[in-house]
Amino acid sequence: MTGEPRGFHRDRGYERERWDREYERDRRDRDRREADRRDRERRERSRRGGYSQGSVNTAAIAGAVIGAIIAKNT
Repeated sequence: MTGEPRGFHRDRGYERERWDREYERDRRDRDRREADRRDRERRERSRRGGYSQGSVNTAAIAGAVIGAIIAKNT
């Protein structure tokens, strides 16, 4: 015997390397998709101006009330 694995056991190292490569590829793909999602969300937030709809509505109401007060006193 030469000390080398025979039969099925000889291929286990290859299978383990293949599984490791597949795992790393899947992990890279998953990380890339997550980064793409974060970038897409960041771009969408910047397009909206960075303010929530509630903040925009509150500012509109406050502006209307202040405008009415100014118009009444003029």
